[in-house]
Amino acid sequence: MYLTWFLTNSSVRNNVLENVIINQDYKLYCNNKESIYKSESQRLNLIIINGYVIPRYKYHDEFKELNQYQLIENIYLKYGERFTNYIKGIFSIVIIDD
Repeated sequence: MYLTWFLTNSSVRNNVLENVIINQDYKLYCNNKESIYKSESQRLNLIIINGYVIPRYKYHDEFKELNQYQLIENIYLKYGERFTNYIKGIFSIVIIDD
């Protein structure tokens, strides 16, 4: 199954995508809720990953115990927008940051 998602400020009628409300202004629709990770961080809201993500070889020992959602969460919180310099794989990532 391919992951399909989109973020909108409008309501959408469909029979495939489930509505995951982020706040009263925006709605996230997705066909696979298991691909959505609710962050425990106060800074991040949601992380969505389509594909697979692993740490680059140089950083593997530091992050090898984390699943891919925890990996993205930790690297994003540590390095900000440069987080993609520390990961590799075939993926698309959505980070909803408060």
